[in-house]
Amino acid sequence: MPPIYMPLSLGILFLLVGSFAINIRMLIRSRQHPTDWKQLGVRLRAQPWRSQDAATLLLLVVFVQLASAIPAIAAHEHGWINEHQRTVYAISAQTIFFPLLGLVAFLRISRTRKIIWKDLILTKEIGLREGITFGAFCYVGMLFGFAVLAFTNHITLESLGYETNQQKAVEILLGNNFPIWLKFQLVIISIIIAPIVEELIFRGVALPVCMHGLTVMPAACLVSLLFAAMHFHVASFVPLFAVGLAFSLAYIYSGSLVVPITMHALFNGLNILLLFVLGDVPENILSPP
Repeated sequence: MPPIYMPLSLGILFLLVGSFAINIRMLIRSRQHPTDWKQLGVRLRAQPWRSQDAATLLLLVVFVQLASAIPAIAAHEHGWINEHQRTVYAISAQTIFFPLLGLVAFLRISRTRKIIWKDLILTKEIGLREGITFGAFCYVGMLFGFAVLAFTNHITLESLGYETNQQKAVEILLGNNFPIWLKFQLVIISIIIAPIVEELIFRGVALPVCMHGLTVMPAACLVSLLFAAMHFHVASFVPLFAVGLAFSLAYIYSGSLVVPITMHALFNGLNILLLFVLGDVPENILSPP
């Protein structure tokens, strides 16, 4: 057993035990002081986002996912690049243009709706430090349930004979035949850029829009379904839905997007760390969203 495995295993065990303890504590607290989710949802419904805003941003996600690959596919069809280069160029374009166009579109729409985007990130009650701290707390709290669900999902898919495959991003991070600059780009995008842009789109805009016609839990579930579906990976759908639901509830509870952004960044960061340390693992268990 490599020396790194022991401290890593102990660290993961510590996180899971801490997560279980947090869940027990939250369960006791919810019994003593029930959370008024309906009231918490009022402030999100008050945001002036419209359904066309959410539709525009979600369609943009799909468009960038598909359009980023078209130039590389065309170049490959003409024989200008090989299959390996096609994958490199398509993934690189996708990870650059999605956050760039997503952020530009969000800022443009928020300006049209006269929304100060900083008011979504921070609140009067929760500043940057408090948001990061609470986000880290919520992240640890969700780990135990996520681990159980992801493992169950993996076993279920195997028992049904479904052959799970890795996402291209994971193949690149683990592969020896991909350029180091692409791996570095994926790490930066996954840990810093994607959590910000994806949370602005899904939790910042789509969730309040869904809450205009739905109560808190159905709205959170719908956005989480969209979040999982937009990653275009069947084996990861259930775990990503659970993660998206945790992000949504954390945002509704806190009112600050710093909280789900922190959770998202920590989740991706730990998964990438485990990928590099452990190597090939079940993709639906370790899957940066």
